[in-house]
Amino acid sequence: MPVCKVKVAGLTLLRQRRGTASVIMFLTLRTEAGQANSIVHPSTWERSHRADRKAAVLELQEMQPREHGVNHVVVDKPDKLSDRLAALRPQPREFR
Repeated sequence: MPVCKVKVAGLTLLRQRRGTASVIMFLTLRTEAGQANSIVHPSTWERSHRADRKAAVLELQEMQPREHGVNHVVVDKPDKLSDRLAALRPQPREFR
């Protein structure tokens, strides 16, 4: 199975911790290319103080195995991007 380092950023659609999956968190991000399914191990989430558990926009970095046309990102470095979006203020434009 080919594996490569990737960086994925997108809107957080889903956060889920299943009882049967120990304490692993599953994240689904909406990206320009579609959806990215992400797996976050508890140690990764706890050691990353930059990522907010309630962030609307995240950037995830790690290994990406591609299997059956589905991307599963095993996250190493989550980073919150919501604050950067708040700083972008669209300027109104007047047309006459």
